Amino acid sequence: MVRPRRAWAPLATLLLMACSQGAGTSTPAPKGIPYPKPPVATEGKVVAKIGDVAFTTTELEHRIAAQSPFTRVQLQEQAEKKRFVDNELRMELLAQEGWRRGIPEDPQLLAQFRRLVVQKLINDELKKLESKLEVTDADLAAAYEAKNAEFNKPEKVRVAQIVTYVDAPAARAAAKKALEKVQKDVLAAERKNDVRAFSRMAQEHSQDEATKMGGGDLNFLTRAELAERYGDDVAKFMFDDVKVGDMGIADAPNAVVLFKKTGYRRGVERSLEMVKPQLRGQVLAEKRTAMFDAVVADMMKAQGIDPDYSLLDEIKVDTGGAPTPRAPALDVDDD
Repeated sequence: MVRPRRAWAPLATLLLMACSQGAGTSTPAPKGIPYPKPPVATEGKVVAKIGDVAFTTTELEHRIAAQSPFTRVQLQEQAEKKRFVDNELRMELLAQEGWRRGIPEDPQLLAQFRRLVVQKLINDELKKLESKLEVTDADLAAAYEAKNAEFNKPEKVRVAQIVTYVDAPAARAAAKKALEKVQKDVLAAERKNDVRAFSRMAQEHSQDEATKMGGGDLNFLTRAELAERYGDDVAKFMFDDVKVGDMGIADAPNAVVLFKKTGYRRGVERSLEMVKPQLRGQVLAEKRTAMFDAVVADMMKAQGIDPDYSLLDEIKVDTGGAPTPRAPALDVDDD
C-alpha cells in the first residue's frame, strides 16, 4: 500500500545547511531577544540534544500523544516514528539557527509577531467578557425598533418618465397628444426588440433635465415617495394598475408625464420573533465590542495616554497612485 508523505517529512537539504552553521554549539541569543527555550520533559533517556534543549523519550512521547488518533496509529510503525522524531529535531534545530542569525529581529517579523500578540490579548480579554455578556428581551426589543428599516421594507416600483411641462389647460391637451405619439413610437420600437426605446425617447423628448440623460429613470420609489412627487392617483396607477413593462400617461400639477414601470420589489415584513436569532447575534457582537472598547479605554487611562487629536491636520496623507472611488452602481435587482 502506498502511504501519503507526512507533512513533517525531513528536509535533508535544510538540515545539512543548518548543521554546517555550527548548530551543535550551545543556544545563542540575539542581543535584544533571548531564545525562547521550549519547556521539555527531563524524564527518560536523551534521544538527542540540540543546543541546550534535550529531547528525551518522555518528551517525545508527550509530543506524540498530542497528535491526532489517525497520526498516532501511523506512528506505531518504526519508520514513521523515526520520521516524526526527525521532524521534531529539525524544527528545533532550525529555530535555534534562525535565532543565531538574528531573524527574530527582522522588522517585518516583529510586526507580524506584534499582531499575533495583540490578537491573543484580544481573544483572552473577550473570553473574560463572555461571562458578563447577557442579551435580555428588552435589549432585543430595543434593537428591533432601532433596526426596523433593516427587517421591514415597503414595496417599491422602479419608474422611468418622459415629462412635458405645461402652464395652461390647452397646453395640457396638446402635451397629452404628443406623449401618446411618443408612447406609440416606443411600443413600435420595442416590438422590434429595441430594449432602449423608452430611454432614447426620454433623452430626445423629456423636459426634465434632472432625469432625461439617464433615460428618465427615477430608480426605485415607495408608494409614499411616488405619491409625494406625483400624487396618490399616479402612485396607485403605477403600483396597482400596470405591470412591469407597461406605460401610461398621467397628469401632474404642472406637467403631463408618460410613465413606464420598469421594476417591482415586494415588501418585506419580519416580526421580532422571526429575527430574534439574527438580532441576538448582532446585539451580542455590539455589546462585546462596547465592553472591549471600555477595557482599552481603561488601559489608556491607567497609563495616562491622552492623544492630541488637534494635530491630525498636520499628518499628511499621500494619495498619489490611489484609485479614484467609483460611484455606486444603480440597484437593478428587479423582481
